[in-house]
Amino acid sequence: MKLRKIIFLLLFFTFVNEIKTQEIFNNRYILDQTAVLFLDVLNINDTIVTVGLGATFYSPFPGKMMVTKFDRSGNKLTDEVILQDSFINYSNRPNNVSISGRKMTVVGGGGGGLANRFGWYASYDLDTGLEWFRVLDPIENNQQVFFNSIILPNDHLVLLRLDVPAAQNIVITTVSEVDAQGETLWESSFGSGGVNHRPGRIIVLSDSTYLIGLEKYSNTGSVNIRTLLIEVDNEGNVLSSWEDPSVGTYAPRQMISTEDDGLIYASRYLTAAASSTNPFPDFQGYIVRQDADNNILWTLKTGDSTFRTDLFNMIKTMDGHYIAIGSNFDDTLDNGFGIRTGYLVKFDEEGTIIWEKQYYGAFGGQHKNEFYDIVEMADSSLVLCGESTKFSEDFPQRGWLVGLDKNGNLDSMTVDVRMVETRSEVSLTAYPNPVDDFLTLELTNENIERVELYAVTGQLVRSEIVRGTRVELSVVDLPVGVYSVLVNGRYGKRVVVY
Repeated sequence: MKLRKIIFLLLFFTFVNEIKTQEIFNNRYILDQTAVLFLDVLNINDTIVTVGLGATFYSPFPGKMMVTKFDRSGNKLTDEVILQDSFINYSNRPNNVSISGRKMTVVGGGGGGLANRFGWYASYDLDTGLEWFRVLDPIENNQQVFFNSIILPNDHLVLLRLDVPAAQNIVITTVSEVDAQGETLWESSFGSGGVNHRPGRIIVLSDSTYLIGLEKYSNTGSVNIRTLLIEVDNEGNVLSSWEDPSVGTYAPRQMISTEDDGLIYASRYLTAAASSTNPFPDFQGYIVRQDADNNILWTLKTGDSTFRTDLFNMIKTMDGHYIAIGSNFDDTLDNGFGIRTGYLVKFDEEGTIIWEKQYYGAFGGQHKNEFYDIVEMADSSLVLCGESTKFSEDFPQRGWLVGLDKNGNLDSMTVDVRMVETRSEVSLTAYPNPVDDFLTLELTNENIERVELYAVTGQLVRSEIVRGTRVELSVVDLPVGVYSVLVNGRYGKRVVVY
């Protein structure tokens, strides 16, 4: 028996050392005194590339497009601030990058702070840098911003743009095609007569058709927003349209075609409108599965009902499932600020949730953490990018880069359970480790109320209700192996039973 324990421990520590060589990172970056946020993430031959926004710390705080490269462990290789020839803001949007080979197209708006008074689009080569960019002529008191782009096989671009003409007081969506040098070939617009059409996403359906995801709502002031899907041909002519019968549905943040010519899209669902007592609207993540005729097969509302869950993107993973990402906005206020957490949920083709995770920052309240984009690596691990901001002078806007295992965990040895990083200064201690009789658990600044033990397979093997900052748990009846201890559904540790 003793020899078996020794062999097991040797194998375990060898395994741990192998895991350590594949470090999973969780970093927040300020690059060369530039406050940044990462809006898109790409995997280029195992090099992680982010496209985001950089802003200097000094007035007038101009925003610039930024491209940053990292190795597989999250170590920065290079970073480049683009369009640095002017102090005018050039702000790109989340999930706007399209890529073909080594060439990217990045779109956005700028010139007027949050107003985004002019739209712009740029061609960037991953080897040689910025090729060219085009800026729309600004129109006084008008807003213009490009939301999405598609690179066609002939290097033409299809662009999706928001226009807000001040004289009309309406939101218009415009789709256009430009040639390889950025010159416009045609464009078509949607929105008139007091009915707003706000863009979300555009994808390719075939060699000659595109699908635009919008939200449609009138200027009456009532809560009448609905998802609208418009299919257009390669000259902008409308072929078909579909409107969600449910009121309170928003524009798709991402759309993925299915093998049966149907569609899965990620959006959000309005659960309560803003009011004098609650100035923020309440909503949940909203995922919809349609067949080829736009019939809804199922819908999935994600996130805790006590949070405002926003989904920013979605991918299909190599195992045939899907992961949607975004943030939860906690109603709990800290000095007047809501707290946002990074959020991701994995689900299957039938709309069944496989796992659901959220991650807090480690630096306290008054902050937000949001995931904007996600990429799956060759080994099925995940890299997410976003923003991590604390509303104080000593913690400016930071780009957030997070590496997770295929189960959405920061630690590749943590089993597939709901794991939440704490936002308070709480720490869990488990000893002795390895253990063969009684495991002692200590939690600082919080009482232990529930303890769960999970096997490496993800099976719950024990759950106990306890009370105190220090408890003992008998493990004498457990088989030899590695277990995950989860305290209060939030704080986790690995332990070895021998």
